[in-house]
Amino acid sequence: MPIDGPALAAELLEHHGVTTAKRLAAIGIGRRTIDRLIRDGRLRRARSGVLLSTMWPDTLEHRMASACAITRGVVKFPTAGVAWRLRKSARQ
Repeated sequence: MPIDGPALAAELLEHHGVTTAKRLAAIGIGRRTIDRLIRDGRLRRARSGVLLSTMWPDTLEHRMASACAITRGVVKFPTAGVAWRLRKSARQ
């Protein structure tokens, strides 16, 4: 089984379909494999070394993870309240 199979699946599952080239390198997935995954349509580049799964559903968690990875920011205020299902938070 190729290294990008279970290792990549676990990485994407843990981060809502969002990863970075740096995190992939840490689990043994190199630049050539990343380029192949992009060519095969399994990943797409967002920016700043951020990679998105093309098969991941467009959920709030996926959008939040993408935004945080791209900007190196955090989710806070009303959006965090929705994510944590806090009472009196805005609803989608």
